[in-house]
Amino acid sequence: MLNNMPYLFLFFSRECPLAFLILVSAPLVSFAQGDDINNFSSLENRAQALSEKLEAHQSALTEILSRADPIYLQPRLPQPKPSQPVPPAPRPIAPATNPGTIPGGRLPAPRYDRTQPKPDSDTSTPTPASQWEEPDMPLRSDGYYLGLSGGNVLPLNSGVRWGHGLGGASMQFENGYLAGVLLGRDFGFIRVEAEHDAIYYDQKNGTGSAEVHPVLFRTIFEKELGTRIDLRAGIGAGITLAQLKYGGKTFGGVSFCYDFLLGTGIRFNESLALNLDYRYFLTAASDDYQRLQSNLLIASLQFDL
Repeated sequence: MLNNMPYLFLFFSRECPLAFLILVSAPLVSFAQGDDINNFSSLENRAQALSEKLEAHQSALTEILSRADPIYLQPRLPQPKPSQPVPPAPRPIAPATNPGTIPGGRLPAPRYDRTQPKPDSDTSTPTPASQWEEPDMPLRSDGYYLGLSGGNVLPLNSGVRWGHGLGGASMQFENGYLAGVLLGRDFGFIRVEAEHDAIYYDQKNGTGSAEVHPVLFRTIFEKELGTRIDLRAGIGAGITLAQLKYGGKTFGGVSFCYDFLLGTGIRFNESLALNLDYRYFLTAASDDYQRLQSNLLIASLQFDL
């Protein structure tokens, strides 16, 4: 051992730095290895702890997700759909007819309410024929009309004149008859008409007679009492040609005449009416006959044009 000391000393003297490094680094390496082992075990423990926390968190999350949502606890009923309107059933198409006509080819009479002004033109839809056949409430029409009259004549006493202050003779008459035709215009509550009549009656207990042909222009005022009834009152004036036969002679001439009317009108439909009137008729006297006076009971049919 002692023999080798010089060699060891020489070795250490030559390799002193290297030996020193070996001697110094050996404990450091062993210390470092120990640190690494300790660090590795610490990291492993942390990783295991983190893994356990993740597993616990996943378990808690699974448990939360498995719970029922309180929002969806109550069942939701489906919302009812709005009901769709049922389309109406198609109506059968009636055969087309000519507008403004009725069966038979006759044009309908215009229908206007007297309380309203007459329109210039009718743009409404055609009236069904059933309403013309059986109207619920006939309406009066304003316009022209034609009438045919007939009635009973109750004459008053009269007489003839001889002329030139020679006096005359009185005459008594029996009941007679009247026939006439008239044309008028209805303006709503007032009428204006022209009438020509033929009046004839005989003398009582004799061969004489009287024949009167008046032409009268008359104004009539009307008051509606219902949907079919009118009250009438009027006055007329005109001229007349009268002839009286007495004792085989004829006495005649032209004179003025007048009448006063009071009566009622009955409406049958839009184009037909019946007028029942009382008239007081009289003429002026002439050189050949005295004043002629009569009570007339007349019925006239009115046809609206």
